[in-house]
Amino acid sequence: MNHSQFEQWLRALPRDRPHHSNLTIPLLQSVDFLGDPSQVSAWLDRLPLGIAIYQKDGCAVFLNQVARDMIGIAPCTFSDISLDTALSTALDTPMSVCPIFQAGTGRLYATEALPISRALRGESCTADDLEIRRAERTVLLEARAVPLCNGQGEVLGCVAVFQDITLRRQAERSLVTQNHALRSEITQKTEALHHQKIETQALLDAIPDLIFRVSDQGIYLSYLKTNHLTDLIPPDVNPVGMRVSQLLPKEVAQRKLHYLRAAFATQQIQVYEQQVWFGDRLQYEEVRIVPYGPTEALTMIRDVTDRKSAEEALRQSEARFRAAFDHSAVGSSINALNGQILAVNAACCDLLGYTEAELRSLTFQAVSHPEDLAADLAMVQELIDGKRNSFQMEKRYIRKSGEITWALLSVSLVRDAQQNPLYLLAQMQNITRQKRAEEMLIRANQELEALVNIDGLTQIANRRRFDQHLKQEWNRLLREQQFLSLILFDVDEFKRFNDHYGHQEGDDCLQKLAEVAKRAAQRPADLVACYGGEEFGVILPNTDMAGGRAIAEKIRLGIQALGIRHEYSRVARVVTVSLGVTSQIPTSTQTIEALMAQADQALYNAKRRGRNRTVVYRDFDMS
Repeated sequence: MNHSQFEQWLRALPRDRPHHSNLTIPLLQSVDFLGDPSQVSAWLDRLPLGIAIYQKDGCAVFLNQVARDMIGIAPCTFSDISLDTALSTALDTPMSVCPIFQAGTGRLYATEALPISRALRGESCTADDLEIRRAERTVLLEARAVPLCNGQGEVLGCVAVFQDITLRRQAERSLVTQNHALRSEITQKTEALHHQKIETQALLDAIPDLIFRVSDQGIYLSYLKTNHLTDLIPPDVNPVGMRVSQLLPKEVAQRKLHYLRAAFATQQIQVYEQQVWFGDRLQYEEVRIVPYGPTEALTMIRDVTDRKSAEEALRQSEARFRAAFDHSAVGSSINALNGQILAVNAACCDLLGYTEAELRSLTFQAVSHPEDLAADLAMVQELIDGKRNSFQMEKRYIRKSGEITWALLSVSLVRDAQQNPLYLLAQMQNITRQKRAEEMLIRANQELEALVNIDGLTQIANRRRFDQHLKQEWNRLLREQQFLSLILFDVDEFKRFNDHYGHQEGDDCLQKLAEVAKRAAQRPADLVACYGGEEFGVILPNTDMAGGRAIAEKIRLGIQALGIRHEYSRVARVVTVSLGVTSQIPTSTQTIEALMAQADQALYNAKRRGRNRTVVYRDFDMS
């Protein structure tokens, strides 16, 4: 590289930035004194800008210290090469070391659009949307590139000058954000002022009062008339300048003058109510006199007829409610939302065995049976949440004596005009006798059910219950298309056992065998039944053949492990059983009878093969 080329490269430094051009001018003036490449490198490393020189094929031949720091590549110098041969020395291109992205997009910058590429095509250019990503941070760059040409205008390479503009961009974004926030705040405040003006006017328009400005002599000075009180001032009358006694009936005027004098004397607001007849209609009014000086006051008159009517209706309603509440034969209470008992009637005291004062010191939770409280509280919460208007439930209460009382509880929620919940109204009807009768009936039904469905000797299901359950599970598994397994087993040589040990020992033996079978099949849907005499059946829903066989073996081995002595058996010296197992997925073309026949055939084969064994239906040739 000759001095003219180097000078051309130096002129590529941006001149529009004073702190950069101040460095550039001395360098231009010192070109003739920088023949030593190491001095050139040292000078360039002192610049606060990234400097890169590229040869025509796009390879970088020099990067100063700032450039190397920015893109993170190893140091290099010109100490061993001359400027004339620098362009022929190829280093790695920075693009391969540090990919360049288009700022803010996440996309790689198109190679042909990079300032370096454009400069190598002979174009001087500037770009301020470059982004490189270091491990610790993202850096935004501004780059300017100019081609380096020989005397004939042929491009030999290019020089790129770039600087970190991250802080500048952050400052610009911050300024934009601040400007946006300021504009938004101005807009909001302008809108707020506009809305406030509208609201103020709306409030003035909505005031239901008739407002007078009155002197201490009882003379009307001005007034604001609304549509709410048109009767006090006839349409053709202007009260300004008139005395109170001229506009109002005598008694009404005298009372108003009395309160005017009190307001001026005390300089305090005076409030009173008055009744005025307009033809055959009586109107209730609230009058408020506000002194605002020694000689003037504002008089505000409001029609409160509707409020008075509502208050009277409420008083009558409360009287009716109190009479119904106090004298009801059903226990009633008013409870706070947290459960505190606020009021009770005599019937409630009788139901719970407490005095009124005692109950008012308690919560309804304190007198509720613990097992019923959760359901009660859950429904109370649904009332408060608006999910239901009322609820009814049977609930147990604990009397003061500790006795349990059953009641039919009905609860509703009282809300205010804004639909905010106020308190709970509860009614409790004593149903203890009915519940005791129901419990007796349930016990009787259970006993009857046991007599009908339970085998009296073994206390497991009998044949009737076995048939019902098998049909029920068959239909269910037909719908679900799941396996149903069935086990039939009986005691080996049981007649010999009874003949030699007696029927009492035989009964004891069957009871013990039933217990073993129950422990082996104890899922909720499993059923062990006494099928008849010494024969048992086991229903195993959702169980395939392998599972059925495993349960059968568990029963067989468990019974053998009991070690019940049977010296007269031709099978073993202890009581043993033979078991037949079958399993299938019910279909519309199969029958329960066929399933039973398969299990019975498997049991028959177990006996035929020597007893004390489990045989599954598919283990033998049915021919």
